[in-house]
Amino acid sequence: MEWTQFNSDDDFLEVLVTSSDEIVEQDGCDPDVSCIDLHSRIEEATIGTATVDPASGPVGTRHKVLAVVGDDWEEQVGLVSVVVDGDRGEQSYDLEQDRANPGAWGITLESVGAEGKAGEERIDIFTILLWEGDVGADSSDDSKDASE
Repeated sequence: MEWTQFNSDDDFLEVLVTSSDEIVEQDGCDPDVSCIDLHSRIEEATIGTATVDPASGPVGTRHKVLAVVGDDWEEQVGLVSVVVDGDRGEQSYDLEQDRANPGAWGITLESVGAEGKAGEERIDIFTILLWEGDVGADSSDDSKDASE
């Protein structure tokens, strides 16, 4: 099965990895939660939300990533992934779909690095990708092979 990206490339959140207990507050979010609206491919419609909780913390912090796709689009989205990009490289993870709420997808990720390293501070970018499955479709730049 080929997967075609359903949402905007600009659907990302920032996570601060820091050696301090600094709390990052975001407009429209609870303290220490990073949140965004998810948008359609050409950013014409708001199709869901995404959060990372907490939005900051030291190495070893466990961050809950949650994407919630709106009712009108949840049947079209068959896969959700997050690409984490920062000073320590880029990694991609598939989120697990909630069986009780088919529009909700989540995963818990742990910040990696040298624990206790004084002054280690970086911003990791969590890009949320929604995918629509298309059996037998031609691959394109915006597609993901099911074997990835």
